[in-house]
Amino acid sequence: MALRLNGQTSGYVELDAPAVAGSNTLVLPTNNGSSGDYLQTDGSGGLSWGTLPDNLTFGTAIDISGQNTVTFSNIPSNTKRITLIISQLQCAYTSDRPIVRIGSGGSTATTGYDSVGAYGSVHANSTDGFLIYFWGGSGTNGYILMSIENIDGNTWVSTHAGAGVSWASLNGGGAITLSGTLDTLEFLHYPSNNFAQGTVNVIYEAA
Repeated sequence: MALRLNGQTSGYVELDAPAVAGSNTLVLPTNNGSSGDYLQTDGSGGLSWGTLPDNLTFGTAIDISGQNTVTFSNIPSNTKRITLIISQLQCAYTSDRPIVRIGSGGSTATTGYDSVGAYGSVHANSTDGFLIYFWGGSGTNGYILMSIENIDGNTWVSTHAGAGVSWASLNGGGAITLSGTLDTLEFLHYPSNNFAQGTVNVIYEAA
């Protein structure tokens, strides 16, 4: 049986029960909610308006020109994925490599990573951080996305991919288990020197 509500001048809105309806009572909310709300149930017939969580936190792009290290601190404790956005990257010399370090307690782990970075047909391993491997000296802008995701407990896994003008594509990944909850990330020109140019930004995704 259907319940039909006729429009004042034309048309109608109709609510219809399934053929085998059981015995259910649904109690509607007492108000109209807010724009963008959705209708949710408490499992016992009570309906209410809910708001979808905003689980993305966008950082502000940082100019890394002339800097050796950029640190992102106070990362929310419920973060489950970090996306690192690297644009127009140039290292000081083609022999230098960027790495990414994460950590807890306000400092980053400097060892214990199981990481590999590949550039074209060559690759390198690192235990010092998540390695981004490429020939990135002057005139070779790099554009890279790195995702660092919480797998279980304090274990984090990274993957990245990138490309640029006049040089091969790159990719890589790695993993590390931290001693505590992640709260700090560093983007580092390794082993020394400073970035020639570029910007870096982060997106935090909460549970």
